[in-house]
Amino acid sequence: LGQLLYPFRLNGYHVFHPAYSIFGWRSILAIGVLLAFLAFAFLAYRKNRRVFFSLLMIIIPLLPALYLPVFQPEYNYAERYLYLPSIGFVFMAAQIFYAEKVQKFRLAAIAFAFLIIAAYSIKTVNRNTVWESNATFWADTVKKSPDGWLPNNQMGIVLEEKGEFGGAINYFKTAMHLAPGLAEPAVNLGSVYLKQGKANKAAELSIKAIKAEPLLNKAHLILGIAFAKSGLYEKAQKEFAVGIALNPMDWQAYYDMGLLYYEKKMYGPALREFSIALYINPYPASTHKYTGFVYMAQGELDKAIWQFETTVRLDPSGPDNYIALGNAYLKKGLPDRAAATYRAALKIDPANSEALKDLKALSAKK
Repeated sequence: LGQLLYPFRLNGYHVFHPAYSIFGWRSILAIGVLLAFLAFAFLAYRKNRRVFFSLLMIIIPLLPALYLPVFQPEYNYAERYLYLPSIGFVFMAAQIFYAEKVQKFRLAAIAFAFLIIAAYSIKTVNRNTVWESNATFWADTVKKSPDGWLPNNQMGIVLEEKGEFGGAINYFKTAMHLAPGLAEPAVNLGSVYLKQGKANKAAELSIKAIKAEPLLNKAHLILGIAFAKSGLYEKAQKEFAVGIALNPMDWQAYYDMGLLYYEKKMYGPALREFSIALYINPYPASTHKYTGFVYMAQGELDKAIWQFETTVRLDPSGPDNYIALGNAYLKKGLPDRAAATYRAALKIDPANSEALKDLKALSAKK
């Protein structure tokens, strides 16, 4: 309720810290506020039913959010819970503004109202900078709620996507410390370890996560990738199958299974899994690229070229994507197109050794 009156400490994730003694100052303050609210509501019911109705509009939408699920590692309340109550707050403020006693000081009341609106407007504009991106939002949130597992977990995801693995690991470890019974932070930490080539650590964390939450399909997928990188293909296949069974619409599961088949040179099953992944989500460039590799291995160059061209359209910043397309052009007997594509890769990464080698070899043939 304080956020309705004084919304100047906005935070995307408020951690609830319960009071363990009824005689603590927080408990006494909360009881005092509750009694004052009830007294005001009773007085409003007797004197002004419109104000009473406004109070109902404030408190009734909040009732579902006041349920505290004690079995969660932490409980948080979100500011979005105040969207509907704010209507009641504005309605009540309007009733007070137009009250007969307030109208005696009309100019002062108008000036005060404009002052409040201006302050709220400035805060709204400033808050927009926080919501600019996931990175800015979670950086602000974890700064204000460092003891919340979710802000630490989400900040870790942001840093992982940016390739800042060291920082991501620290945030995931903090999230695990704050919520030791949750599987998600452990799985995310395992994902980072996979990208660092530490398959054993990733497998260990995934197994721990599965014990905590057996139905978390991402944990099975990370474990499957870890097994595949360790050469344990049968175990990997089993974990991918479990992940698909848990969430048949997860394109990533089919993509991972397709990679496994591709590495085993089982191109038919690989193409099937990649096709399902693309049916569910046609936008990941990596799926198109590996579908192109499968077609290349099968000698279907036209289909491979189409997949690589799509890859470049979806991810024009990856030099490897241009190199794959250039190789397909070259194999198709289109050296000029291949050379132009290798040059496009070098514009992105002038020191790319593979593009330099391919372009040099192509020039030597002329």
